[in-house]
Amino acid sequence: MMITERDYQLLEHLEKVRAMTAAQASLILCPAAKQREKIARRRLKVLCDEGLVKRTRNHVGAPYVYYIGKKQKSWAHTLKITDFYVRYYQNITNWILEPILGKIRPDVLAEIEIYSKRYLIAYEAQISGRVDIKKYERLYLSGAWGNILPVFPIVVAGGEYEESKIIKVVGEEKMIDEICRYG
Repeated sequence: MMITERDYQLLEHLEKVRAMTAAQASLILCPAAKQREKIARRRLKVLCDEGLVKRTRNHVGAPYVYYIGKKQKSWAHTLKITDFYVRYYQNITNWILEPILGKIRPDVLAEIEIYSKRYLIAYEAQISGRVDIKKYERLYLSGAWGNILPVFPIVVAGGEYEESKIIKVVGEEKMIDEICRYG
């Protein structure tokens, strides 16, 4: 099969997040199609056959994880980041995986646009336990972020978190509502 323009667009999305399932890809590729997951699986297989992506799965019967780069021992954290990307990719204007900000490394630093206003967010995907908000408070209070960023990011917690009296922290599920309400 030939690689299509849509395949290249899917590959661009995959390069941003490093890994995704066919179900995640289908929400980007063809969200309204009835057979969207089947279409996504077929297109990802073409990219795989062409050597542009690799695929693996945890066990027989599990969905394939399509990825670029190194194979990981556990995909849960990476796929949670991909879930966030898939949910908000239409609002994302800039996306950086694991940037170094002073002494911390958020999972993602992204610029998002909501109703023509742009916001800088730091996304933390958490599989178990709580998101460590204290490290962001320490970074804010140190002032070191001022040499790296134009504004301090809104911290978006992908999991349980504690409220902060120092910085803006919102939950992933209500991110757009919370940002619009409080800026």
